[in-house]
Amino acid sequence: MELLYMTSLVLLLFAVGCCNGQNAPAISGEIVGLVGKNITFTTTINGRDFGNFISISWRCKRNVDIAIVTYVPNGKYTASTYEGRLSLNTNNGELNITQLTTKDSGNYSLNMVTATGLSYTGVITLNVLERVSNQVRCSSCPVWMLILCLSFTWT
Repeated sequence: MELLYMTSLVLLLFAVGCCNGQNAPAISGEIVGLVGKNITFTTTINGRDFGNFISISWRCKRNVDIAIVTYVPNGKYTASTYEGRLSLNTNNGELNITQLTTKDSGNYSLNMVTATGLSYTGVITLNVLERVSNQVRCSSCPVWMLILCLSFTWT
């Protein structure tokens, strides 16, 4: 019931922000992380709206769209698959994910609403890659190089 209340409140707050006709980009682009490492989604929030949010919601879309963390002043919901691996900065909406897995790859969307009804949104793509375990020597290069293999097919 509490989650339903928080979801309804968040939807209402987003509607207020959208009806206000104001929407400012807070995050965009693409970022690459490595399995087992940490990643922070850095937002563009500063100045007058810093710390002035009544709602912050991060969602991730892979096969399905899930709410991974939702914050309102009277509580915070975190999806069970991210429990213990997330930290949310409620002043600027920045999200830190620790102990990355390949399952964390996806499109992350951010929606934030200020007390004055201003809405900040954005989408960022996270690609989590596994480390290459073998070192490869480049015969024409004088130094050892790390080769990051995104896809490989033997012919």
